[in-house]
Amino acid sequence: MPAIRKQSPVSSELLPEFLVKHLGRHGDGVAHYNGKNIFIDGALPDERVLARVEGERGYIHSILDPSPERIQPPCPVASSCGGCCLQHASETAERTWKQDLVAEALAKSGITKSVVDPVISVPYGTRRRTTLSWKKAKSHFVMGYNARRTHHIVTTHTCMLLTKAISEASAVLREAIKDLVPSGKGSVSICDSDSGIDVVLDWVGRPDLQALEVLAALVHKHDWARLSLRIGTVIEPVAVQREPIVYMGEHPVRLPPGAFLQPSREGQEVLIDLVLKELKALSGPLLDLFCGLGTFSLPLAASLCRPVTAIDSDQKSVEYLAATGMVKALVRDLFRNPLLPSELENYEAIVLDPPRAGGAAQVLQIAQCAPKKGPKKIVMVSCNPFTCARDARTLTDAGFVIEKITPVNQFHRSMHVELVAVFSRV
Repeated sequence: MPAIRKQSPVSSELLPEFLVKHLGRHGDGVAHYNGKNIFIDGALPDERVLARVEGERGYIHSILDPSPERIQPPCPVASSCGGCCLQHASETAERTWKQDLVAEALAKSGITKSVVDPVISVPYGTRRRTTLSWKKAKSHFVMGYNARRTHHIVTTHTCMLLTKAISEASAVLREAIKDLVPSGKGSVSICDSDSGIDVVLDWVGRPDLQALEVLAALVHKHDWARLSLRIGTVIEPVAVQREPIVYMGEHPVRLPPGAFLQPSREGQEVLIDLVLKELKALSGPLLDLFCGLGTFSLPLAASLCRPVTAIDSDQKSVEYLAATGMVKALVRDLFRNPLLPSELENYEAIVLDPPRAGGAAQVLQIAQCAPKKGPKKIVMVSCNPFTCARDARTLTDAGFVIEKITPVNQFHRSMHVELVAVFSRV
């Protein structure tokens, strides 16, 4: 939360006063000034503030009338770290904003009659994966999250959102690699898998033997599962004590380095429960598109005892999912080569969990299915309300009806929100 930006002294008499109307999609307070919207960092709805204006952005000088939803940010680096945008708002205000954000996205796509359920939130301290930036110039080393809208790295020694294991691993890595990595910049991804910490560290050039020995020693000393280096576009394991695995429901799957994973175990279970609830009354074969490692495929196959076909473009994820023997897993790029109506007509229901860009090409093919031949129910899991709303409009224009929309907050204090949208067609 970039609360009150440090700046040269300015007389408050020279600054305009704003009444904040609402929160924008990035968590900024939105106010009107000279006929246009101004986005004010750290402001909340109904607050009166004095702010300095730069283009379309406003920076608070002072808060004249604070909102009752304003709180003291619980994070010590809230004013500089760009990881969160709403550290200064109560949890009630955050949930309301995210529910409204989903409704706004739908309205912008022309869908105004759907009711958005209250937000389901997972506990703090449950995020099991994170990516931090690092930069080294001569003897100066910094590792943390980027400041908002910049590439400046803010050193973050702790984060209230992460699991304890990730916080401890990031502290160890910061100390260990500051004198080890060559000059340059990169990132380090840390995953708290169900069999231990899994690290992917960007490396500039080829590591020497000493660096490899130090990194391998970290894995053994701290009982991590695996540490890999990303050199260019290639990820190479340095030390593996045991294969990282994750559970999809009750079913273990091997975890490739850098693979997509729901950000928390608790959030994943909420999403699985929501999907299973909608499909348990059906009896036909199921299709899981953008399946990843089988977040939904495996629980569906096990709980509903029906054939499940799972498709994704990531070859390694599909390989590991297929190795479970529970589903038919196929590699296919659904953006460039979506399944056609003739390939979809034998499935009673489809689960889609596309990336932030949404699944426009595939959704268009679903919409073109003949009503009596195509799937009767669609469950879409999305981490972007606006691309989800775009795809929802494609389905509703084809005769699908939105039954239910449930937001899930796995990204506390940030602009991100997950959602599960259910569609049916008679």
